[in-house]
Amino acid sequence: EGLAIGSTFDMPLVSRIYAASAKEARAIGIHILSTLVLELDRDPRMGRNMEAYTEDPYLYAQIAKNIVRGAQGANINAPDKVVALMTDFPTQSEPASGIERGAIELSERSLRENYLPPWIAAFNAGALGVMAGYPEIDDIPEHSSEKWNTDVLRNELGFKGVLVSEGNGFDSIVYENVAPDQKQAGAMALRAGVDVNLTYEPAYMGPLMENVVEGRVPEWLIDRAVRRVLELKFRLGLFEHPYVDPVSAQQVVHSAEHRELALEVAREGIVLLKNENNTLPLKKDLRSIAVIGPDADDGWSQLGDYSPSVVPHKMTTILDGIKQKVFPQTKVQYVRGCDVIGGKEDFAAAVQIARNSDVAVVVVGERPDNAGKGDAQATDGEGFDVASFDLTGAQEELVKAVQAAGKPVILVLVNGRPLSVRWEAAHLPAIVEAWEPGERGGEAVGDVL
Repeated sequence: EGLAIGSTFDMPLVSRIYAASAKEARAIGIHILSTLVLELDRDPRMGRNMEAYTEDPYLYAQIAKNIVRGAQGANINAPDKVVALMTDFPTQSEPASGIERGAIELSERSLRENYLPPWIAAFNAGALGVMAGYPEIDDIPEHSSEKWNTDVLRNELGFKGVLVSEGNGFDSIVYENVAPDQKQAGAMALRAGVDVNLTYEPAYMGPLMENVVEGRVPEWLIDRAVRRVLELKFRLGLFEHPYVDPVSAQQVVHSAEHRELALEVAREGIVLLKNENNTLPLKKDLRSIAVIGPDADDGWSQLGDYSPSVVPHKMTTILDGIKQKVFPQTKVQYVRGCDVIGGKEDFAAAVQIARNSDVAVVVVGERPDNAGKGDAQATDGEGFDVASFDLTGAQEELVKAVQAAGKPVILVLVNGRPLSVRWEAAHLPAIVEAWEPGERGGEAVGDVL
């Protein structure tokens, strides 16, 4: 999850993360790493905050450079490197009303001064992939903007790679009423500089052929896009080496080295927000610990959106991580208490185990939209925008009830955007921001606690 990586402030680690991702991707025949988000987190209402890394342009530029160095390196023909595809140009963050795909109403000066530095750093490092943005800028849908996709991206910033559409991005030209249909939207986007259709929209299929036959689109525009794609395929060496080695792939994917890296990143990304009277670290030989909350034993909540719909390996939850770190004789009791969305479930049981323990660890926060499924119970991820940053459902009531039991309460937050925890900050002795810490995040939280 981006905010965890951004919170490490560790640039060599960023490079190692994306080198590992590239190595696994190339081993199984994936040649482009998307979505390497270069959108400043300037509006925490947006659900896609989790995909980005920071709100700071300078730090973002350093992160962007190291993402490209790690994923793409100096030679994409190498067996462990891929094309780094950066998204979404020039930005989707800070839209009108904080709503996904909302119009970007920033001044050009602000766009250039704050939002372009990460892109410039990525292109200076050699990034060869860019994704066009959804929103309109200056009343023009970005997918149809020759200014941004050709004049700025290529002629001014020197981008040499392939520009792909967003998922159903051509439709943005239609629903903004700039084009009446996909056929005209395709003609406009191709002229603007979009080379590849990401999601099989009609814009670049049969209707585009009709546009050429009817003389609405010159063939040189088709040639331009095809040439860019073919050049990238040649540079990747796909014609000389079209197949993967399954034996090598089994050794590379989810290797012990990469699992250790996942743990290291999770540890470095965790942020200690409050620690009154040295409440933390806890002694490993405590008599008993109560672990409470909807995100305490939910591995899925530790992954960001667009995670695989099936994860074949074990994810270590925070409950697991705590159990692994304490002494064998320490009694660890767990009660869920409530869901991320919804009312009370077993408050009484949660309060009871808190009362009978030396300390209570309450794990609350958000539930990401894993695999982009549009999960009704999700509270963050692309398109899951909010008007309030307060804990959802009955989570704050649960925290208050556990605190009233009279034992020290440590709050652990699992979330993809900043949350409002004013009561907790005033009344609890320790607060840990875990973000969405990945498959070994539970062990990392256990280490920190």
